[in-house]
Amino acid sequence: EVCEGQQFDMDFEKKDDISIDQYMNMISLKTAVLIGCCMRTGAIIGGASVGQANDIYEFGKNIGMVFQLQDDILDVYGDAEKFGKQVGGDIVANKKTYLLLKAFECAEKKQFDSLKELLEDRSIKLANDEKVKKVTEIYDELGVRELAELEMEKYYSKAIEKIDHMGMKNTDSIVEYANKLSLRQH
Repeated sequence: EVCEGQQFDMDFEKKDDISIDQYMNMISLKTAVLIGCCMRTGAIIGGASVGQANDIYEFGKNIGMVFQLQDDILDVYGDAEKFGKQVGGDIVANKKTYLLLKAFECAEKKQFDSLKELLEDRSIKLANDEKVKKVTEIYDELGVRELAELEMEKYYSKAIEKIDHMGMKNTDSIVEYANKLSLRQH
């Protein structure tokens, strides 16, 4: 599944007609199932029941979705020194992210056309930092960061529900893990 998700990610770079549902499926396969699988493996090694192992897998998948959405946000709005990557790298590379796809979904015609033009400009006419600035301005106008954060909250809530469902006595460390992933700045 992880390889399939990575292939989708690479394929999406060459396509213009990616839906948010397709993107969410891709990050589920690329990132979320990996975290879920690691969590399930730890649960099994720790003696969890099949039901608990399945719940912890679902917890991990949901936190994986939070992690990837936060990654999309940090790519645009993060501090390069803390993030460890070039801010705006996904914009420069024309990667289909939640923010970009949501911007296309919410955009008025003028904003939609501007985004299209910025993505199609493969010449050196526009410096990378100028492209990042212009795309980010459109994101800000449309409030896509806040929409991505709302989506993160949905997945975070689903993750915490899975932990609550397990009926474990001491969940502080796993909730702390979820918080660190969702609030991370790098």
